[in-house]
Amino acid sequence: MRRNYRGIVSAWMVAAVLLACAAAWAYETPTFVLRDVLDRDQGIAREADWRAERIFEGIGWKLGTVSRGDGSVMKGGFTVVRPAKGQPFTLKHCYVLAAYDLLPRGILLVTVRDPQLYWKDYDYEQGITDPVELVWYDDKWQEQYSTVLDYAADEYPDDFRISPDEKYLVSIRHPLELDGKPAPAGHALNIIYFSNGSINDLWLPEIDGTGQLPASWWPVLMEWGPKGTLTVQAGKQVRVYEVQW
Repeated sequence: MRRNYRGIVSAWMVAAVLLACAAAWAYETPTFVLRDVLDRDQGIAREADWRAERIFEGIGWKLGTVSRGDGSVMKGGFTVVRPAKGQPFTLKHCYVLAAYDLLPRGILLVTVRDPQLYWKDYDYEQGITDPVELVWYDDKWQEQYSTVLDYAADEYPDDFRISPDEKYLVSIRHPLELDGKPAPAGHALNIIYFSNGSINDLWLPEIDGTGQLPASWWPVLMEWGPKGTLTVQAGKQVRVYEVQW
């Protein structure tokens, strides 16, 4: 019996290419290219401010959010959405960290909202406080689905940027003091994939084989600069990176 080896080999090659493409997509990350080094103190804030008033504006909508009081951020959260068409509405017990238009039509919010109010079948005895959540809406502001992000209670992600292909977010993680224990020193970068909500560390090119930046840089502080650059306070120097998506 004659075997079709050419067909078998071709099928194997196609499968291998598809697997390689899937792996490349799953682990797609931006890269950081050093553009400038300056001897100065940038004055970057050490802690994330999850109480401040924030304003976001998109295509046909505007959003204002704030969290008041001394309790949880979600309980003190208050968000007003003003669509171009229709009446303004309020998201109570909801604080918004970031907001984005999605193509072709949709909106993504990064929220800290009360699960007892927004999650179906939630049991308040679970005691979840201030969960960071991705929430997708259609262009009429009807919630479609959401994903809870697995951040620790003493890790505050903030300063989000969305990839041009809308497949992931990059955030700056700010560790904070918890229960009187000192916060770990320094900021860090995370990449958050929309496909499964996974959170991975994202490294600058100077990282060594043990996953550490140079000791002279600590405590490392980060903020986004103009035109999509990343500014890093590395000890006594400011390092400016271009982000290549």
